[in-house]
Amino acid sequence: MTTSGAVDAVVIGGGPNGLPAAITLARGDRSVTLLRKE
Repeated sequence: MTTSGAVDAVVIGGGPNGLPAAITLARGDRSVTLLRKE
């Protein structure tokens, strides 16, 4: 995983709460990093 620069939000977990939160933030023109278990 490689990231550079600043983001507006970091969402930890891509489950039933994390993924919709990340989508909502992204639709609101925010830069989002989503971290999930692989």
